Amino acid sequence: MALLNFEISPEFVRYWERMTEYQTWSLQVMQIGADIFAENLRQNLKQHENTGDLIASIKVQNPKQKKDGSYSVSIYDSKAVSSNGTRNALKLAELEFGNSRQPATPVVAVAREQSTEKFEQKAIDYLSEYWGC
Repeated sequence: MALLNFEISPEFVRYWERMTEYQTWSLQVMQIGADIFAENLRQNLKQHENTGDLIASIKVQNPKQKKDGSYSVSIYDSKAVSSNGTRNALKLAELEFGNSRQPATPVVAVAREQSTEKFEQKAIDYLSEYWGC
């Protein structure tokens, strides 16, 4: 029987230990992205009339684990109702996709596009600091 003897660098072990803490850092990265997206969505909604209730309903929830083990973050308070009785979810859908009385004026898709670069940079910064590299 052959004997295999090798050394693993302490730096490699340190990085590997950090990688195994996936849940800790991945949830934080999700939170970073959600915060950036929510802020961009609020800014985009300010350009439209009568969106005060809708803007106030944009809240970042804590990440929740689904039945399949994956996580998701909600960026909207679905229980919030606007002052005129129209559900804010309906207002947001009508802005995004339009209806028979108004053309589509996308705010969600635009906020997503606006968020991408800043999210990538903040995620890289956070992970670099977290992993110590």
